[in-house]
Amino acid sequence: MIRLLVKNIFSDNSRKYKLAFIYSFSIGALIATIPHTYKFIENYRMERLIKKEKKLQIKKKEEKCKDKNSDYSKFMGLGFPKTAISKFNVCMQEK
Repeated sequence: MIRLLVKNIFSDNSRKYKLAFIYSFSIGALIATIPHTYKFIENYRMERLIKKEKKLQIKKKEEKCKDKNSDYSKFMGLGFPKTAISKFNVCMQEK
C-alpha cells in the first residue's frame, strides 16, 4: 500500500514537473554553451582577419615584383616571357 502511494505521488509529480525539468535543462545547456560559442566566433573572426592580411601582403609583394624597375617588367619588355615569369616566381618566393 505504501509503495503504491509513493509510486502514485512520484508519477503525479513527474508528469507535473516534466515540462519544467525539460525547460530548466534546456536553459542550463544554453547558458553553458555561451562562452564556447563566443570563443568560436572570436576565433573565426581572427582567422578571417589573418587571411585578409595575408592576401594584402601577397598583393603588395606582387605589385612590387611587377613594378617598372623589376626584373619581371624588364624581361617582359625585352620579349622573354618565360624568363620574366621565372624572375617573378623567384621574387615572390623571397621574403
